[in-house]
Amino acid sequence: SETLVIKTDPNGNLEWQKSIDILVWEDARCVQVADGGYIITGITYGEGNAFLLKTDSLGNTEWLNNNCLSSGYSIGRTVVQTSDGGFVLTGSVCGTRWNTCDIFLVKSDNIGNILWQKTFGGALNDYGFSLHTMYDGGYLIGSQTSNYGAGNADLLFIRTDSLGNEIRRGTAGGVNEDGGGNNIYGGVSAIFSKDSAYVLAGMTKSFGAGGCDLYMVKQMEFSNLIPTITGRIYNDVDSNCVYNDSIDFPVSNRMVQATDGPYFVFTDNNGNYNLRVPDGNYNIAQATVANDIFTGVTCPTTPQLYNVSVSGNNLVSGKDFFNLLSNDTCGVAVNIAVPYPIPTSSPCINQSFPVCVTFQNIGRAVTDATFHIDINPFISGLVLSIDTTIGDCNCTPTISGQTVTCSPGSAFAANKICEICIEVFVPDDELYMDSVINITASIDGTCGGASLPPTNAIPIDALIECAIDPNDKTLISPEGCGPFGNISGDEPMVYQIRFQNTGNAPAHNIVLKDVLSSNFDISTFKIISTSHPITRVELFPSNILMISYMGIELPDSGENQLRSHGFVSFSISPKNNLPDGTIITNEVGIYFDLNEPVITNTTLNTIRDILQPVTLPMFNNVCLNDSAFSLSGGYPLGGTYSGVGVSNGKFNPSIAGTGTHLITYSYAIDVTETNYSLNKTGIFAPVQGSGTRVYLGDDQVSSAIPVGFNFNFYGSDYSDIYISSNGFITFNSGSSNGCCSGSYLPHYQANPSNLISFAWFDLYPPGNGSIEYFTTGTAPERKFIVNFNDIPVCCNSVPKVSAQIILYEGTNIIEIHSSFIEVSAGTMGIVNNGGTLATVIPGRNSAAYSITNDFVQFIPPTTASLCANVAKSAITVNPMPSVYISASGATLFCEGNSVELTAIATGSTSATYHWSNGDISPSITVSTTGSYTVTVYDVCGTVVSAPVNVIVTPIPLATITASGSTSLCPGYSVILTSSTADSYLWSNGSVSQSITVNTTGIYTVTVTTNACSAISVPVNVSVNDYPCGNNKILICHIPPGNEDNAQTLCINTNALQAHIMHGDYCGPCTSKSFTSDSEKSNEDSENIPVYSEDKVNYFEIIPNPFKESTTINFKVPEEGIVSIEVYNYLGQKISDLFNEMVSKGQQKKIEFFTNNLSSGIYYAKLKSENKVIIKKMMITK
Repeated sequence: SETLVIKTDPNGNLEWQKSIDILVWEDARCVQVADGGYIITGITYGEGNAFLLKTDSLGNTEWLNNNCLSSGYSIGRTVVQTSDGGFVLTGSVCGTRWNTCDIFLVKSDNIGNILWQKTFGGALNDYGFSLHTMYDGGYLIGSQTSNYGAGNADLLFIRTDSLGNEIRRGTAGGVNEDGGGNNIYGGVSAIFSKDSAYVLAGMTKSFGAGGCDLYMVKQMEFSNLIPTITGRIYNDVDSNCVYNDSIDFPVSNRMVQATDGPYFVFTDNNGNYNLRVPDGNYNIAQATVANDIFTGVTCPTTPQLYNVSVSGNNLVSGKDFFNLLSNDTCGVAVNIAVPYPIPTSSPCINQSFPVCVTFQNIGRAVTDATFHIDINPFISGLVLSIDTTIGDCNCTPTISGQTVTCSPGSAFAANKICEICIEVFVPDDELYMDSVINITASIDGTCGGASLPPTNAIPIDALIECAIDPNDKTLISPEGCGPFGNISGDEPMVYQIRFQNTGNAPAHNIVLKDVLSSNFDISTFKIISTSHPITRVELFPSNILMISYMGIELPDSGENQLRSHGFVSFSISPKNNLPDGTIITNEVGIYFDLNEPVITNTTLNTIRDILQPVTLPMFNNVCLNDSAFSLSGGYPLGGTYSGVGVSNGKFNPSIAGTGTHLITYSYAIDVTETNYSLNKTGIFAPVQGSGTRVYLGDDQVSSAIPVGFNFNFYGSDYSDIYISSNGFITFNSGSSNGCCSGSYLPHYQANPSNLISFAWFDLYPPGNGSIEYFTTGTAPERKFIVNFNDIPVCCNSVPKVSAQIILYEGTNIIEIHSSFIEVSAGTMGIVNNGGTLATVIPGRNSAAYSITNDFVQFIPPTTASLCANVAKSAITVNPMPSVYISASGATLFCEGNSVELTAIATGSTSATYHWSNGDISPSITVSTTGSYTVTVYDVCGTVVSAPVNVIVTPIPLATITASGSTSLCPGYSVILTSSTADSYLWSNGSVSQSITVNTTGIYTVTVTTNACSAISVPVNVSVNDYPCGNNKILICHIPPGNEDNAQTLCINTNALQAHIMHGDYCGPCTSKSFTSDSEKSNEDSENIPVYSEDKVNYFEIIPNPFKESTTINFKVPEEGIVSIEVYNYLGQKISDLFNEMVSKGQQKKIEFFTNNLSSGIYYAKLKSENKVIIKKMMITK
């Protein structure tokens, strides 16, 4: 038999065919290789051996190996070329007459010499069919197995390293026959997808419509790993290596690692971990944590390092760790997450959106803890409501305005987490669109006897824009700058992944798969917050992060719109000392049950050595009448201010109006002239095809070569390029050839410059290989290709450089795909015109390097883009103060009363008061007539109130004047006359100013003037009728000039009138000639002497008027009983103040306390036997 090789054009028209003389039995397969020739494999007739046959591009045989395996019967099914020019072959190798087959993998050099071979399988049949090269240099075999899986035959993939050693395998199928037809001629295809999953295709009898059906299954990386290592991590408070649930507690979110691998997993809320690893031997330990608050406790049966072997799906349990929390460690962490709802993934008017804040105690217990959440003081009208509290909050949140607080009833214990979720409703008003909702959170309390230092979450600014994307990944902090997301790289990067079940049934299990950038330090990874309990967090080799929500039962959006969402946020730090320009990209595959993954957007960040932060300090408050002023304080200088009332960098308070206004400071760095960004994380995938040959001698530059479209390079458009034989292309006509080694870029030379180099070195195209170019695709997405194929180094013929440059139309991206390059002093990079600006590959800047299947990409800056950041602050405009006076009652009142005047200042928070009477308090009590004003002094000015007039009407004088003695003889009368007033009311009911009295009694009068009343001192009128015989009566006769010798006489009533005219009075004489009470009562009650003026005596009240108390001072000339009584202005006695024997000339002081008495007029009455003196008192309160 012969092998027939047929070559056609793209339309299937025959170009040539070759018959190759080799014994071939039924089966042969071929692929084209890098040099344009073909490699063929199959099985030779008779001997039954797998073979390799290499031809040139025209099908002419170059070499043959017709026995690739030294023993057994074998068949080659798939062959691929490796990066070193050799080949790898897979198929089946079997015993005598094709029984008990195994899978083989064979590696040869570029001329078919076998370098190594591997076999895989068990006691039953296993068949190898397809082969796929992996990104790490290993291989993926698609095969069928009867030794592993669900039973009968199943699809099998085997993943190996670059030397053919198995590192992973997985099966798919059911209880019936599945796979490739259960013979060596069957077929199972296996590939490794772009989202890092294994995809198998073959035949199934276990599933489908019956009989044989096509079968394809996709398995996530590591989904087949069953062997587990389990344990728990505790805080051993008493360090006794025994878990005591009364004082010890589990440690959650703690990283455990298995090496080699490494494999990582995190403990759950109960401190449990579950490591899934393939068969092998591992060292199990807690991962090293920077500034760790725990120290490991080494116990007899629970060391800090375990050596564990796993194989055959065995379970290794009980690998616990005991830790001890540092006694002097206090620390808390606060993080905010905003899992927006559908239909929008950002806040929108007339909708609620959730805000979840996680408070985590990463140190000692915190007493008096209070959790705070504040929602934007700059936007009013938002409505807050409590959604849920999760974890160890031990409190009920309360809402006041746009602030939520929650204070646990007990201590916030170590290693505990509290998550509070609220809902924020944005009113249905277009005025809210494009506003920013600033969300902040903090915790305060006491730890270790001292107040916690300020602990605040990284604020989140949520733009009300109603954008749509339910599943995404976002870098929360730091905020990237410009189109490439420039960051400094010296702080943790906080990501948030959001997901939503938009299907039509609940999602039972959700897995997030995130291939983290190799530029991350995996040991710094930690979960910050999550919407639902996580069942497992794992980190596998190649930086594959898997976060599992098993049994989440997430409702679909049709059933429960708000509850169909979930999120998780985590932080991870870039590695130290990453070079300037390092790109970090990331995207997530979200797996809902067994459905195809939802691939999120790709985040892009570039680490830059110089990245200016944008800051704006708080502004001082201003006044409404202040002049417009220039804003300042924004850093770096040169930015732009914006906001209400801002124009040309000035803020005008009168335009802004009163209230708090958000000021934004934007600072932009023009990146048009900055370097290209470098990306090395793409896939080596050169464009296939051939083009126009370019024949160059040693150290030559080609003539102009048309690109086929305009290509922008460092800001200039070019339609032609020039190829140098020394491994670069340039856009400059007349460029030098760059001999004889690569320059260190930037080289600050004009010639050669404006170039793209992949292997700038002393190359030698005449020695071997070819150079070609072509343009492919259609506008506006064409590609221009330059190929260097097998070009040697001067001056020999050994191929050293095979690489491809791709220029992309529109995006102006540059890619270099290098099949292999080996140079001793070469340069790979780009440099601008003049050689002043360059982007180079680290380790390939005028250096020795050897690479295979390498990909690099140069991303140009957007011509009109700016690297911009903003900072926000606020200005509060205070109104001009105004003031008025409020009175507690009427301002017209009687003497003895008062009114409280209070200054009401509006538009001021820092007012001081100065009253016209000299008082400086906000309120004063006024009891005197006057016009009162208050002056308010405020930062925004001075204002004087309108006056308030207080009129105090005096209490009228209520006195009674008798027309004669009030000690009457029978048949006589006395006229009692009141002091003048507006009206009168006598105790006997009379309302005239005077009354005539002829009967014994006590008489008072109440007078009223201007609505104020007073009552007089009582006047005693007595009718003295002492009969001493028939028509006779006793009188006291007082001889004129001899008053001390008064005589009691019994006279005829007819003589009574004459005696009265001489000053005698009815009744017997007393021992002394004192004036009577009634006589004294007619005298001035303000200062009525009890004794004659030649006697030494006094009666004083000091102070008077008074508020709380006063002192009554008196002295009498004769020994006797002295009493002091107090009356109100109605004549009602209210106090018997004093009643004692007083010696002659003895000075007495009596304290009188007002107690519960009201303001008003009162009288003090001093009485010694029949002598009386009365003084008026005034109480003012």
